[in-house]
Amino acid sequence: MWKNKTFSLIGSSIVLSFGTFISVALLACNGDDPVGPEQQTGYQLTVIAGTGGKIIAPVQSNVAVLKGAVTTVSARADHGFTFARWVVLGDNASVTYINAPDAKVTLSKGSDTVRAEFVEVPALPGTIDISNLPTENGVDYLHYKGSWSLLPDFTALVPDTAGSADSLSVTSLPLGSQGFGALLSGYLSIPIDGNYTFYLTSSDGSALYLNDSLILSNNGVHATPAEDSVNVQLKQGTYLIGVRYFNAVSTPFLNVSYACPDNGIEKMTIPKDALSRCDTRPVPKITVDKPAGGETFRVGDTIHVKWTYKNYRGQVYLQISVNGGKKYFNICNSAFPGTDSSYDWQIPLGADTLVSQNAVIMVKEYPPFAVNGVSNKFSIIAR
Repeated sequence: MWKNKTFSLIGSSIVLSFGTFISVALLACNGDDPVGPEQQTGYQLTVIAGTGGKIIAPVQSNVAVLKGAVTTVSARADHGFTFARWVVLGDNASVTYINAPDAKVTLSKGSDTVRAEFVEVPALPGTIDISNLPTENGVDYLHYKGSWSLLPDFTALVPDTAGSADSLSVTSLPLGSQGFGALLSGYLSIPIDGNYTFYLTSSDGSALYLNDSLILSNNGVHATPAEDSVNVQLKQGTYLIGVRYFNAVSTPFLNVSYACPDNGIEKMTIPKDALSRCDTRPVPKITVDKPAGGETFRVGDTIHVKWTYKNYRGQVYLQISVNGGKKYFNICNSAFPGTDSSYDWQIPLGADTLVSQNAVIMVKEYPPFAVNGVSNKFSIIAR
């Protein structure tokens, strides 16, 4: 959990797409799960750290664990990076919540190494121009049924309902029984330059994003609402705002507040008139023309990506999947204006994790839109 961290969004870019894969191995701490006599075999879990993130706990890089015992691993991305996934380098470890920065590792047969990958995300201006978009007050939400003890990877899940709400809270959502998750997103209007303190209060876990950059994590199961805060220097203007939330066993509660004492703004729930969402618009189309499908590229080659974007209404970014579209990673360091139509992407040298016979590239609209186009399958082979 981040405690009163400070970030600046003035005069710099907020990053948004996945760039070169940067591997960071994570540290692990031994769990407290009881083990029987047959499990008393000792193993070693090795974790390393590199550029793009930091370890929250523990402080050791090599941890002695027992066979079958649960080991908790936790890491946070540096500003300008985002957590991508956990990678097991051997065959003896399994990871729960493989796409979440807080996860659990179990060693079943012997010692192993677990690595976390962080990636750069593409640049987005500090403020967003939405003057050409029809908007209305409120936010969009996606609602998920499920049971978790940590925030799940919502991108791997299918929402059961979607709609609009008037605030960043759960009061407007179809709560139903306990055990659900939600993604809330929209635009936040900042009235004046200043140092803003954001407060995130929830039971159970939640996370707060500005321009798709994680600024505050309040993860985990909370018996009662828990609050955390962060300071962010903001310019007057409009920003993407998003909240990820899950409820497990407690009474559902979520509230996002802010304050800017220097400008006379006392702590308050973000008002409804500061939040907006896009009204109904004609749905554009994106067609990926190249790769056309069937090509074979080597690691280090340059792929010419070409697309057609009809009725463009914002920016797009590029993603690659090496498992036929089940999971995507961003491949460029900036979002493109809708008027652009091509990009030359060099497959990073040494990126053998991209070797695949089922690779596809997606061109995707910038959030909160969800229109995309996907290429036909092509192959990437080792150099």
